[in-house]
Amino acid sequence: MFKQMATATLALFLAVATAGPVHAQQNAGEPTWTVNFKDSDIREVIKFISEVTGKTVVIDPRVKGRVEVISQKPLNEPELVDLFRSVLEVHDFTLIEVDDIVRIVPLKDARSSPLPVTEDADGEDGYVTEVIQLKNIAAAKVLPVLRPLVPQHSHLAAYAPSNAIVVSDTAANIRRVKDIITKIDTAALPTTEIIQLRYADADDLVATLTKLDRASGGKNASPANQLMLVADKRNNSILITGEDIQRERVKALISRLDRQRDQEGNVRVVYLQYANAKDVAAVLTKVVQNMEKLAPAAGKKAAKNSATVEADEETNSLLITASGDLQNSLLSVVDRLDIRRAQVLVEAIIVEINADAEESLGVEWLFSNESDGILGSSISNTGPIGQVASGAFNENLTDIAGGLAATTGQVLGVVGATGSERFVTLLTALKNSNNANILSTPSLMTMDNHEASISVGQQVPFQTGSFSSTGNGTGISSPFTTTQL
Repeated sequence: MFKQMATATLALFLAVATAGPVHAQQNAGEPTWTVNFKDSDIREVIKFISEVTGKTVVIDPRVKGRVEVISQKPLNEPELVDLFRSVLEVHDFTLIEVDDIVRIVPLKDARSSPLPVTEDADGEDGYVTEVIQLKNIAAAKVLPVLRPLVPQHSHLAAYAPSNAIVVSDTAANIRRVKDIITKIDTAALPTTEIIQLRYADADDLVATLTKLDRASGGKNASPANQLMLVADKRNNSILITGEDIQRERVKALISRLDRQRDQEGNVRVVYLQYANAKDVAAVLTKVVQNMEKLAPAAGKKAAKNSATVEADEETNSLLITASGDLQNSLLSVVDRLDIRRAQVLVEAIIVEINADAEESLGVEWLFSNESDGILGSSISNTGPIGQVASGAFNENLTDIAGGLAATTGQVLGVVGATGSERFVTLLTALKNSNNANILSTPSLMTMDNHEASISVGQQVPFQTGSFSSTGNGTGISSPFTTTQL
């Protein structure tokens, strides 16, 4: 079968055969062909088209298959090429023509190939890329409608900044897409919206937007498509009438312009968080004075009163009046001065101390003889220790108990006898103190490197004068005393 097809194709090229898959004819000086392929190899068909058109054909290795075409009508060269393109598309292939070179590639790879970009696909054939500009509706809104209507291998994307659609497909499909867009991209009914402003003035903003619309060519639009902006002074709002795209564009501009402005003029109010406004103002005033003194030495023109700094103690803020770079310099200095300072906590204990204290440690002793009496003693006969010693000698528990009860501190003793001699030894230990009384425990929080003081006292009233009646009872009879707190 392949040999028969090759023989028939060769006969076509020589224009001498009248039977086979292709019949060549000559009508009025223009050659025509009647094509009938039955289970022919697609590469032989491509070879035949190359011979007819006289163009170089580059075939992708994946291009394979068998072709069947039945035709009863003679076709000229352009019609034959269109038929060939249809045959390729049926087999998921397409041709891409660049100059005199034709590439045969699978359809899925066509959109990433070097396609020619055309402004109008009406006069084109084959696979091309075209940018379709929309005028009234947003491209992103049209894209979901068009995507199901194009083949899967086609490329269809929306470019929002220019409101355009980029499509890569066959010229026939692109023409169909353009017909659909023409019917969809019609002027929409204008809608009115009210935009409430927060910071900007409605009149000033409308004037700015109107100038911008004129500069961008809005005045050349048809009356039905023109955007209208009206300022409502009473509510400080803007009324916008127009189509969706125009209104969205203006609303985006309004949202960017309707912002809180920085402080006007050369006066800046700076609220301090940590530093004291009065102290910082004094420092900045000296800085400004030094800058003015150094300006002539640096070859610059000095300006008197170029900056002033005032402190508002109630709000702990600074009012800086300056211009340009000087103001920025002062603001940077304020940022470095207004920082969190280290703090110091001072705690104190106030104690009342008196002289009522007693502390003693010693040994008391006594020696005696039955005939001679007391031989030596460090104990006084009077006092609790003497009573304890007497009770020990006489073995009188009552005296011992009474003496110990009257003794403060600890008393330890030893009593003994050697023949007629007796002795007693006592160890006394005493420590008593009631001379401290805690009055208060004040605390003070202060800044580092700052002097602070604590004043703790008691307000005691004192008598400043008195009067009482004297004499025979006549005159003043109500005595009184004056006291000052």
